[in-house]
Amino acid sequence: MAYERTHGFWPESIHADKIYRTRSNMRFCKEHGIRFSGQKLGRPFDDIAIQKAIKKQWREDERIRDAIEGKFGEGKRKYSMDRIMMPPTKSAT
Repeated sequence: MAYERTHGFWPESIHADKIYRTRSNMRFCKEHGIRFSGQKLGRPFDDIAIQKAIKKQWREDERIRDAIEGKFGEGKRKYSMDRIMMPPTKSAT
């Protein structure tokens, strides 16, 4: 939601790890017209032409995501960013 407040619109697509490909995240993206990269949940389409088009888009999304992941790897290796960790969360006691 911060993205929409900052830019005034939702992104065209999201390139995320498989762990974030949950039903609730995919539903949110569908409601807001955002393409979620990667394979879809459920059964494949019967039409082979549709399957090929979806697979082509999926491969293009993976190329973009690979470039992003490569920059994360470079930051970790070259700039010692692997030492940066998330601060511990405060327990609600």
